[in-house]
Amino acid sequence: MNKEMAQEFKAQPMWKVRAKLTAKSLCANWGMFAHSKLGPVGLFLIVFFLLFGLVHPLYLVYRGSDKIYDPVVGFAYDLLPEGNPHPPTLSHPLGTDILGRDVLGQLMYSTSKAFVLGLIAAGFGVLIS
Repeated sequence: MNKEMAQEFKAQPMWKVRAKLTAKSLCANWGMFAHSKLGPVGLFLIVFFLLFGLVHPLYLVYRGSDKIYDPVVGFAYDLLPEGNPHPPTLSHPLGTDILGRDVLGQLMYSTSKAFVLGLIAAGFGVLIS
């Protein structure tokens, strides 16, 4: 059997052989990943936080004025007379902090930064090992 496989691989260019072996390895690894219980949960969490961070600019455009929804210095001027922190409302789904800033906007803003930091850390971990 090994001699037959060797003859088959000798007749093909090396890049085709590597592509076939890579595809076979990916299929085997994906099968193990899909059958584990924690693999799909981890993949879902990664995709969720990726999308959560990417939606931040759309959330700011949808929500309105930069004076109110800037994640760093934006104040909710319409809520200041009532006192802050303000509980969750339709305009602020997670409420506001003491300065009147939207908590959901701050979470979305920081998620994108933390996701990039995690990718960099994982890349360095792969390079070191």
